[in-house]
Amino acid sequence: FFCPPRPPSPQAATRLKIPWYHQLIGGWKEELADSSAWAFSQGVSAVLSNTYAIPFEDIISQSEENEDGSIHGGVNFGYTTTAKTPENTMNSENAAAGEECPEVEYMMEENLRKLYQSAHDSGKDQMQIALQTKPVAASLQSILWIPFLSRSLVEQRPELRQSFLNLAEELERHEKELCRPITQFEAMKVGGAFAEALASASMQHFDDKHIWESTLIAQVLVECDEVFSVTDLRTNQVIQGHADGKIRRVSHLVRLENKMETHFPENAARSSAHYVGSWQITDWDDLLDGNLWYV
Repeated sequence: FFCPPRPPSPQAATRLKIPWYHQLIGGWKEELADSSAWAFSQGVSAVLSNTYAIPFEDIISQSEENEDGSIHGGVNFGYTTTAKTPENTMNSENAAAGEECPEVEYMMEENLRKLYQSAHDSGKDQMQIALQTKPVAASLQSILWIPFLSRSLVEQRPELRQSFLNLAEELERHEKELCRPITQFEAMKVGGAFAEALASASMQHFDDKHIWESTLIAQVLVECDEVFSVTDLRTNQVIQGHADGKIRRVSHLVRLENKMETHFPENAARSSAHYVGSWQITDWDDLLDGNLWYV
Protein backbone atom coordinates (compact mmCIF):
# COMPACT_ATOMS: atom_id res chain seq x y z
CA PHE A 1 0.00 0.00 0.00
CA PHE A 2 1.88 3.07 -1.24
CA CYS A 3 0.44 6.56 -1.44
CA PRO A 4 2.05 8.53 -4.30
CA PRO A 5 4.05 11.58 -3.26
CA ARG A 6 1.87 14.60 -2.56
CA PRO A 7 2.15 17.70 -0.40
CA PRO A 8 1.28 16.87 3.23
CA SER A 9 -1.97 18.57 4.19
CA PRO A 10 -2.02 21.58 6.56
CA GLN A 11 -4.55 19.60 8.58
CA ALA A 12 -1.93 16.93 9.34
CA ALA A 13 0.59 19.58 10.35
CA THR A 14 -1.96 21.23 12.63
CA ARG A 15 -2.69 17.90 14.28
CA LEU A 16 1.02 17.65 15.07
CA LYS A 17 0.82 21.06 16.79
CA ILE A 18 3.20 22.60 14.25
CA PRO A 19 2.95 26.43 14.37
CA TRP A 20 1.52 28.09 11.27
CA TYR A 21 4.77 29.90 10.47
CA HIS A 22 6.66 26.57 10.49
CA GLN A 23 4.00 25.19 8.16
CA LEU A 24 4.66 28.07 5.74
CA ILE A 25 8.42 27.52 5.86
CA GLY A 26 7.95 23.77 5.40
CA GLY A 27 10.93 22.64 7.45
CA TRP A 28 8.77 20.33 9.57
CA LYS A 29 8.54 17.85 6.70
CA GLU A 30 12.32 17.51 6.50
CA GLU A 31 12.54 17.15 10.28
CA LEU A 32 9.91 14.40 10.27
CA ALA A 33 11.67 12.57 7.42
CA ASP A 34 15.06 12.89 9.12
CA SER A 35 13.66 11.59 12.42
CA SER A 36 12.04 8.68 10.56
CA ALA A 37 15.38 7.72 9.00
CA TRP A 38 16.96 7.71 12.46
CA ALA A 39 14.03 5.62 13.77
CA PHE A 40 14.47 3.18 10.88
CA SER A 41 18.10 2.48 11.89
CA GLN A 42 17.13 2.16 15.54
CA GLY A 43 14.17 -0.10 14.71
CA VAL A 44 16.14 -2.43 12.43
CA SER A 45 18.92 -2.71 15.01
CA ALA A 46 16.47 -3.32 17.85
CA VAL A 47 14.44 -6.01 16.10
CA LEU A 48 17.62 -7.82 15.01
CA SER A 49 18.96 -7.52 18.55
CA ASN A 50 15.80 -9.05 20.01
CA THR A 51 15.34 -11.69 17.32
CA TYR A 52 18.93 -12.97 17.28
CA ALA A 53 19.83 -12.19 20.92
CA ILE A 54 22.75 -9.93 20.03
CA PRO A 55 23.51 -6.81 22.11
CA PHE A 56 21.99 -3.73 20.53
CA GLU A 57 25.25 -1.77 20.83
CA ASP A 58 26.99 -4.42 18.74
CA ILE A 59 24.59 -3.75 15.85
CA ILE A 60 23.92 -0.02 15.81
CA SER A 61 26.83 2.00 14.47
CA GLN A 62 27.88 5.46 15.57
CA SER A 63 25.95 8.40 14.17
CA GLU A 64 27.71 10.42 11.48
CA GLU A 65 26.78 13.66 9.75
CA ASN A 66 25.69 13.34 6.13
CA GLU A 67 26.34 15.83 3.34
CA ASP A 68 22.95 17.48 3.90
CA GLY A 69 23.66 18.00 7.60
CA SER A 70 21.37 15.19 8.81
CA ILE A 71 22.71 12.73 11.35
CA HIS A 72 21.83 9.03 11.23
CA GLY A 73 23.18 5.93 12.87
CA GLY A 74 23.73 2.86 10.74
CA VAL A 75 23.26 -0.89 11.09
CA ASN A 76 26.14 -3.35 11.08
CA PHE A 77 24.83 -6.89 11.49
CA GLY A 78 26.38 -10.28 10.89
CA TYR A 79 24.97 -13.59 12.02
CA THR A 80 25.44 -17.28 11.28
CA THR A 81 22.58 -19.60 12.18
CA THR A 82 23.20 -23.06 13.56
CA ALA A 83 21.05 -26.13 13.93
CA LYS A 84 18.39 -25.47 16.57
CA THR A 85 18.76 -27.52 19.74
CA PRO A 86 17.00 -27.20 23.10
CA GLU A 87 20.25 -25.90 24.59
CA ASN A 88 20.95 -23.06 22.14
CA THR A 89 17.27 -22.16 21.98
CA MET A 90 17.27 -21.69 25.77
CA ASN A 91 20.49 -19.68 25.59
CA SER A 92 18.96 -17.45 22.91
CA GLU A 93 15.84 -16.86 24.99
CA ASN A 94 17.91 -16.01 28.06
CA ALA A 95 20.07 -13.60 26.09
CA ALA A 96 17.01 -11.95 24.59
CA ALA A 97 15.71 -11.29 28.08
CA GLY A 98 18.84 -9.37 29.00
CA GLU A 99 19.11 -5.62 29.26
CA GLU A 100 21.43 -5.43 26.24
CA CYS A 101 18.54 -6.38 23.93
CA PRO A 102 16.11 -3.45 24.01
CA GLU A 103 12.36 -3.82 24.16
CA VAL A 104 11.04 -2.84 20.75
CA GLU A 105 7.30 -2.75 21.45
CA TYR A 106 7.32 1.05 21.53
CA MET A 107 9.46 1.36 18.39
CA MET A 108 7.67 -1.17 16.17
CA GLU A 109 4.12 -2.46 15.87
CA GLU A 110 3.50 -6.00 17.09
CA ASN A 111 2.77 -7.57 13.69
CA LEU A 112 6.08 -6.34 12.28
CA ARG A 113 8.01 -7.66 15.28
CA LYS A 114 6.31 -11.04 15.00
CA LEU A 115 7.17 -11.25 11.30
CA TYR A 116 10.91 -11.15 12.04
CA GLN A 117 10.65 -13.61 14.92
CA SER A 118 8.59 -16.01 12.80
CA ALA A 119 11.08 -15.80 9.92
CA HIS A 120 13.90 -16.62 12.33
CA ASP A 121 12.05 -19.49 14.00
CA SER A 122 11.04 -21.12 10.71
CA GLY A 123 14.19 -20.24 8.75
CA LYS A 124 16.81 -22.61 7.48
CA ASP A 125 19.73 -23.74 9.59
CA GLN A 126 23.28 -23.05 8.48
CA MET A 127 22.71 -19.59 7.02
CA GLN A 128 24.95 -16.56 7.09
CA ILE A 129 23.36 -13.11 7.18
CA ALA A 130 25.27 -9.90 6.51
CA LEU A 131 23.69 -6.45 6.61
CA GLN A 132 25.30 -3.05 6.63
CA THR A 133 22.98 -0.15 5.97
CA LYS A 134 23.25 3.57 6.65
CA PRO A 135 20.57 6.16 5.83
CA VAL A 136 21.95 9.02 3.76
CA ALA A 137 18.74 10.85 2.82
CA ALA A 138 15.02 10.78 3.55
CA SER A 139 11.89 12.42 2.16
CA LEU A 140 8.30 12.51 3.35
CA GLN A 141 6.13 10.88 0.67
CA SER A 142 2.67 11.21 2.19
CA ILE A 143 0.83 11.78 5.44
CA LEU A 144 -2.75 10.78 6.09
CA TRP A 145 -5.07 11.72 8.94
CA ILE A 146 -7.62 9.11 10.06
CA PRO A 147 -10.20 10.90 12.25
CA PHE A 148 -12.01 9.19 15.15
CA LEU A 149 -10.12 5.87 14.80
CA SER A 150 -6.90 4.26 15.98
CA ARG A 151 -5.35 0.82 15.64
CA SER A 152 -5.95 0.00 19.32
CA LEU A 153 -9.58 1.17 19.17
CA VAL A 154 -10.31 -0.97 16.11
CA GLU A 155 -8.72 -3.96 17.84
CA GLN A 156 -11.09 -3.45 20.76
CA ARG A 157 -14.10 -2.77 18.52
CA PRO A 158 -13.71 -4.61 15.18
CA GLU A 159 -17.07 -3.33 13.95
CA LEU A 160 -15.46 0.09 13.41
CA ARG A 161 -12.83 -1.26 11.00
CA GLN A 162 -14.95 -0.90 7.87
CA SER A 163 -16.21 2.59 8.71
CA PHE A 164 -14.59 4.46 5.82
CA LEU A 165 -15.34 1.70 3.34
CA ASN A 166 -18.95 1.98 4.45
CA LEU A 167 -18.83 5.71 3.64
CA ALA A 168 -17.52 4.97 0.14
CA GLU A 169 -20.30 2.43 -0.39
CA GLU A 170 -22.89 4.94 0.84
CA LEU A 171 -21.66 7.56 -1.64
CA GLU A 172 -21.77 4.98 -4.43
CA ARG A 173 -25.33 4.01 -3.45
CA HIS A 174 -26.42 7.67 -3.64
CA GLU A 175 -24.97 7.98 -7.13
CA LYS A 176 -26.83 4.90 -8.29
CA GLU A 177 -30.10 6.23 -6.87
CA LEU A 178 -29.57 9.61 -8.56
CA CYS A 179 -28.33 8.04 -11.82
CA ARG A 180 -25.61 10.71 -11.98
CA PRO A 181 -22.35 11.67 -10.27
CA ILE A 182 -22.90 13.03 -6.80
CA THR A 183 -22.16 16.74 -6.33
CA GLN A 184 -19.65 18.10 -3.84
CA PHE A 185 -22.44 19.54 -1.72
CA GLU A 186 -24.27 16.20 -1.65
CA ALA A 187 -21.04 14.37 -0.79
CA MET A 188 -20.37 16.80 2.06
CA LYS A 189 -23.89 16.27 3.38
CA VAL A 190 -23.48 12.48 3.37
CA GLY A 191 -19.97 12.77 4.78
CA GLY A 192 -21.11 15.11 7.54
CA ALA A 193 -23.78 12.69 8.71
CA PHE A 194 -21.25 9.86 8.54
CA ALA A 195 -18.67 11.82 10.58
CA GLU A 196 -21.25 12.65 13.23
CA ALA A 197 -22.30 9.01 13.57
CA LEU A 198 -18.68 7.77 13.67
CA ALA A 199 -17.69 10.40 16.23
CA SER A 200 -20.55 9.31 18.46
CA ALA A 201 -19.77 5.60 18.02
CA SER A 202 -16.03 5.96 18.64
CA MET A 203 -16.15 8.33 21.63
CA GLN A 204 -14.75 6.81 24.80
CA HIS A 205 -16.32 7.89 28.07
CA PHE A 206 -14.40 8.31 31.31
CA ASP A 207 -15.31 9.76 34.70
CA ASP A 208 -14.78 13.43 33.92
CA LYS A 209 -14.11 13.57 30.18
CA HIS A 210 -14.78 12.15 26.72
CA ILE A 211 -11.91 11.06 24.47
CA TRP A 212 -11.68 10.86 20.71
CA GLU A 213 -8.71 9.07 19.20
CA SER A 214 -7.32 9.74 15.74
CA THR A 215 -4.27 8.61 13.79
CA LEU A 216 -1.63 10.13 11.55
CA ILE A 217 0.00 7.75 9.07
CA ALA A 218 3.22 8.89 7.41
CA GLN A 219 5.24 7.26 4.64
CA VAL A 220 8.91 8.18 4.38
CA LEU A 221 11.35 7.10 1.69
CA VAL A 222 14.74 6.40 3.29
CA GLU A 223 17.76 6.21 0.97
CA CYS A 224 20.52 3.97 2.32
CA ASP A 225 24.02 2.91 1.38
CA GLU A 226 23.70 -0.81 1.87
CA VAL A 227 25.46 -4.17 1.70
CA PHE A 228 23.18 -7.18 2.15
CA SER A 229 23.42 -10.91 1.60
CA VAL A 230 21.94 -14.15 2.93
CA THR A 231 24.05 -17.22 2.17
CA ASP A 232 23.01 -20.87 2.49
CA LEU A 233 26.18 -22.39 3.95
CA ARG A 234 25.21 -25.90 2.89
CA THR A 235 25.28 -24.96 -0.79
CA ASN A 236 27.36 -21.76 -0.46
CA GLN A 237 24.72 -20.02 -2.58
CA VAL A 238 23.54 -16.46 -1.97
CA ILE A 239 19.75 -16.74 -1.71
CA GLN A 240 19.10 -13.04 -1.01
CA GLY A 241 21.06 -9.92 -1.80
CA HIS A 242 24.46 -9.86 -3.49
CA ALA A 243 27.64 -11.83 -2.93
CA ASP A 244 30.11 -9.18 -4.11
CA GLY A 245 29.98 -7.08 -0.93
CA LYS A 246 29.59 -3.84 -2.89
CA ILE A 247 27.77 -0.86 -1.43
CA ARG A 248 24.52 -0.12 -3.25
CA ARG A 249 22.06 2.74 -2.91
CA VAL A 250 18.79 1.18 -1.73
CA SER A 251 15.44 2.85 -1.05
CA HIS A 252 13.29 1.71 1.88
CA LEU A 253 9.69 2.82 2.30
CA VAL A 254 9.02 3.25 6.02
CA ARG A 255 5.48 3.54 7.32
CA LEU A 256 4.80 5.11 10.73
CA GLU A 257 1.75 5.82 12.86
CA ASN A 258 1.04 8.36 15.57
CA LYS A 259 -2.04 7.95 17.76
CA MET A 260 -3.47 11.21 19.07
CA GLU A 261 -6.17 11.96 21.62
CA THR A 262 -8.58 14.86 22.01
CA HIS A 263 -10.03 15.22 25.51
CA PHE A 264 -13.37 16.94 26.04
CA PRO A 265 -14.13 17.58 29.75
CA GLU A 266 -17.61 17.05 31.14
CA ASN A 267 -17.39 20.55 32.60
CA ALA A 268 -18.18 22.86 29.69
CA ALA A 269 -16.26 25.67 31.38
CA ARG A 270 -13.01 23.81 30.82
CA SER A 271 -11.39 23.76 27.38
CA SER A 272 -10.56 20.65 25.38
CA ALA A 273 -6.99 19.36 25.11
CA HIS A 274 -5.18 17.73 22.21
CA TYR A 275 -2.37 15.23 22.86
CA VAL A 276 0.13 13.99 20.28
CA GLY A 277 1.57 10.52 20.84
CA SER A 278 4.86 8.94 19.77
CA TRP A 279 5.59 7.68 16.28
CA GLN A 280 5.73 3.91 15.84
CA ILE A 281 7.02 2.00 12.80
CA THR A 282 4.26 -0.26 11.46
CA ASP A 283 5.78 -1.52 8.20
CA TRP A 284 8.69 -1.10 5.83
CA ASP A 285 9.10 -2.14 2.22
CA ASP A 286 5.49 -3.40 2.32
CA LEU A 287 6.51 -6.56 4.20
CA LEU A 288 2.99 -6.52 5.69
CA ASP A 289 1.28 -4.90 2.67
CA GLY A 290 1.02 -1.69 4.65
CA ASN A 291 -0.18 -3.38 7.88
CA LEU A 292 -3.56 -1.74 7.39
CA TRP A 293 -6.26 -1.75 10.05
CA TYR A 294 -8.87 0.75 8.76
CA VAL A 295 -10.10 -1.09 5.62
